[in-house]
Amino acid sequence: MADLFGKLEAETKVKSNADKFWGAIRDFVTVFPKVSPTDYKSIQILEGDGKVACSVYKTISGGEEGDDNGSLVKWSGEYEKASQDVPEPTFMREAAINMFLKLDDYILNA
Repeated sequence: MADLFGKLEAETKVKSNADKFWGAIRDFVTVFPKVSPTDYKSIQILEGDGKVACSVYKTISGGEEGDDNGSLVKWSGEYEKASQDVPEPTFMREAAINMFLKLDDYILNA
């Protein structure tokens, strides 16, 4: 029997400085609805302060490395499928990369 648990990973290059990019990620509650209002009308923190990954999503992690010439953003997320019939949620990887690219544009044009 195949495992119901899995992990997705993604990475993408952005033009933003790593510190600015991470700062925007840490302030996602405010920033994401501005960056992508069709995807995020508002974000409500259910537990914690919302400034660290475990405040909202215990198994989502990320990081970045870079300088003023750009950054490499790395993202990973663990999941548990409801059953064997449910496909791997690869759309989440693509959604994360798309959001990171939108966020990069937002930072660069701010």
